[in-house]
Amino acid sequence: MVLVQRGAVSLDQEIALNALAGKRDEIEDGCAKAGLELATLGYGAQLHAVDESFDLREMLVARKVGLIKKVPVAVPTTVPLLVILAAVFFGGKQLIDVLNPPPPPPAPPPTFMQEYESAVMRTLAAPAPLASQLAPKLLASFGAQETNVAGWQFQKASCSIAGPCVVTYKRQGGTFKEFDARAPESLHPVVFNHDGWHLTARGPEVAVAERVALGEQKTWPTQQALIKTLQNDPQKLSTKLDTLDSHGYVVDIKPAERLIQRQPTAGEVQGPLVQRGTWQIDGYKWQSALLARLPDNMALDSLDVELKEDGTGVHFTAKGKYYVLN
Repeated sequence: MVLVQRGAVSLDQEIALNALAGKRDEIEDGCAKAGLELATLGYGAQLHAVDESFDLREMLVARKVGLIKKVPVAVPTTVPLLVILAAVFFGGKQLIDVLNPPPPPPAPPPTFMQEYESAVMRTLAAPAPLASQLAPKLLASFGAQETNVAGWQFQKASCSIAGPCVVTYKRQGGTFKEFDARAPESLHPVVFNHDGWHLTARGPEVAVAERVALGEQKTWPTQQALIKTLQNDPQKLSTKLDTLDSHGYVVDIKPAERLIQRQPTAGEVQGPLVQRGTWQIDGYKWQSALLARLPDNMALDSLDVELKEDGTGVHFTAKGKYYVLN
């Protein structure tokens, strides 16, 4: 039995006649799996089911047909070269794909709530000390300082939420040299202004205070409830809803704004959202008790203190931000 597949001899062996049928079935199964059609040629009375019969004499007559007497030199050289070139081409292509992979697909845009939560974390990550704690402490610290030093009188001070306050003194008959010599170490460094009438010195240190806590947002009032909270009995003389004025104590509350400007689509918003607004309170030092009553959703940004020349006393201007739920 000789089996030829795709022009190449894959089987050449002697097989007993009684095993021929089983071997044929085995070959047919292999051809079926390879997608090939089996055609059989045979000679002899004991063979069964061959596709075409032939005479042995035909093989003797045409024994030299298809005989290659000299193998062409180009065949063994060209075929391996083509195989090598194909392997290099496909291998190089695979290597390029590995070294330069295609860019990953773009990430989906963040949802409204994801952007909102990020904005809340950024907003409250910055220092936001409670105005009800820090503002009264700062005002009280100025009461422990001398208003007159070596012919210089306290004029004003500016405090942020970190570091020492900056105090400005106005000349009242003193000299720079006298102030520099008699000022305590707590007022240094001292900077003398070019106008000859003012100098700046180190003021009280800003005390550590609690911060506005995001975990307390459920207890935060709305904007209108905040206005009602700040408008205590001495402030009932107010005539404007967002400006509370009585006896020089003025509360100015600006409208609250969203933390992100993006408009949510239907169904994107989950629960109430935090909004932020700015506020400013002007008053006198004797009204600092009102600052201590500010709710826990109000943070202090700055405090300016000034000694009024009209004799009305020490005036303050506190500024900050408030947080409410819409």
